[in-house]
Amino acid sequence: MNISSNTIHDLQTFTAEFVASNDIDPVYPVLKSFYSKANMTTEEQLWCTYLYLAYYNIPSAISVFSRQRLPGSIEQHETKYTIQVERRGLRGGKVSQNVKSYNAIIGSYTQLDWITEGFTSNPYTNFTIFWERSQKIWGNGRWAAFKWAELLQKVHNIPLKSPDLRLKYSTGPLEGFRRLLENGNYTVEELEK
Repeated sequence: MNISSNTIHDLQTFTAEFVASNDIDPVYPVLKSFYSKANMTTEEQLWCTYLYLAYYNIPSAISVFSRQRLPGSIEQHETKYTIQVERRGLRGGKVSQNVKSYNAIIGSYTQLDWITEGFTSNPYTNFTIFWERSQKIWGNGRWAAFKWAELLQKVHNIPLKSPDLRLKYSTGPLEGFRRLLENGNYTVEELEK
């Protein structure tokens, strides 16, 4: 595959402008507004956000939340609610296992205390801590870790910023970057710059 330097330049220009725009997922302001108008506690908000992460579907998350306003189980019929393609690994009833794992890992902590345990004033350090912690929940991988961190940052104002693309933990994205840049010999460190 041969990609011209103009294409690479255009991609770099687009990426810089996209980042500078501070564009966010349009669901984030919807969640913030819902939480505010519903006068929800922090724990209720975090639980509803986790349900949204699990289903990646607002109607499904809110349907479960309306029955169970704090961390709890998913009922059998709720495993049949819509789960978007990004969380397809949780279809077929597996969303229940994901939520059960979340509850078990939270344990006696509040959700906020579990999420932020060990955090400092440095959002990059916090992300590294959260990156490891979030993937201990059954069914949560790279995508869920990134998405949840972004939800926590943009919706809940928790200080989290990714220090890099986490390419050293990937295969597909790493290969994509190498192909895009024509030379498969780039190191992870060079690609993360």
